[in-house]
Amino acid sequence: IIAQRLVRKVCKNCGKLEQITEQERKEFEEAFSELKKYYPEKSQAIPDQIYHAVGCEKCSHTGYSGRAVISEILTVDDEIRELILARSSSGKIFELARKKGFMTMKEDGFKKIASGETTIEEVQSEVKIS
Repeated sequence: IIAQRLVRKVCKNCGKLEQITEQERKEFEEAFSELKKYYPEKSQAIPDQIYHAVGCEKCSHTGYSGRAVISEILTVDDEIRELILARSSSGKIFELARKKGFMTMKEDGFKKIASGETTIEEVQSEVKIS
């Protein structure tokens, strides 16, 4: 089962690296807290700087060039299938999926922000951040 959204990639010509704000740091901490809980060995560091869109001739003054996918993928194996057939709660299915490596779209988006692929504004516009 796959859910995905396209986000615009920051223009490599004009994207500006800026120090993250306290609010952005809190959003990263929230996004990565679950990852840290389930996968401490794969924990993502919160960056000190992230890209922001600026705009130039190459990107038609949008600050973005190209697209990237942010997604969440639930692999339905025998264990998950049994929970579904037994009409288990979504919480129980989610918990098992987490143990098997499931990552939310929000987490994937924030990983792409941290790697410099897209901006926090793009992820916020495409993924419900509660």
